[in-house]
Amino acid sequence: MQPNEEDSRIGLGDDCYLDLDGEFLMKDGERLYLTGMAFRLLRFLAEHPGEIISTQDLIRRGWGRDSMVERDELYVYINTIRASLEDTPKDPKCLRNIRGQGYVLYPRVKD
Repeated sequence: MQPNEEDSRIGLGDDCYLDLDGEFLMKDGERLYLTGMAFRLLRFLAEHPGEIISTQDLIRRGWGRDSMVERDELYVYINTIRASLEDTPKDPKCLRNIRGQGYVLYPRVKD
């Protein structure tokens, strides 16, 4: 999902988008602010919808190529993103883990 140049938004599915200028997530008419790191990670995932992004690629994207960040720290941010994006964070539909491969972002579909 590439940003719409006119309004700098990346659509994330039903009534949900990332506002790149304001750096917030709009979900169901509510403006949600994420930490800088969570926003950067979600933006990267949103720019590659449906693609499996490895855990290592997410760590490199968030913290830099030579980072010594542990996976557990990434998991904290994944949970933060899910808490904002998902209707039921413990049963994620949008931000899914593909065991042994990484994470993939699917468009949000309201029930």
